[in-house]
Amino acid sequence: MIGIPYYGRGWTGVGPANKGLYQGSSGPAAGTWEAGVEDYKVLKTKPGARYRDLAHGANWLYDGANWWSYDDPVTVATKALYVRLRGLGGTMVWSLDSDDATGSLTTAIDRGAGLTPR
Repeated sequence: MIGIPYYGRGWTGVGPANKGLYQGSSGPAAGTWEAGVEDYKVLKTKPGARYRDLAHGANWLYDGANWWSYDDPVTVATKALYVRLRGLGGTMVWSLDSDDATGSLTTAIDRGAGLTPR
């Protein structure tokens, strides 16, 4: 079993080199629940550019100062496919109320678990 967070982690004061990736920060970004933590449903609507590192299966949001790492539907479906291909027991999430109104992340788990590898 693997856990899939329905939230992201963020930092503020992040420099622009490498689209914010691997840069220092001045501390955690402002979050709804605590500093540096934000729900997916909020992150998906935040302004800024979104980037994906296909080699590492990660994505991030960078607005020129704030840098957020979080799982989106593509990342979640990939994790669910990995669980299926490895014969693992399944996935668990934290926390369902952090998904968006249409259940994008939960739907991605279902779709990823049913994908046929090529």
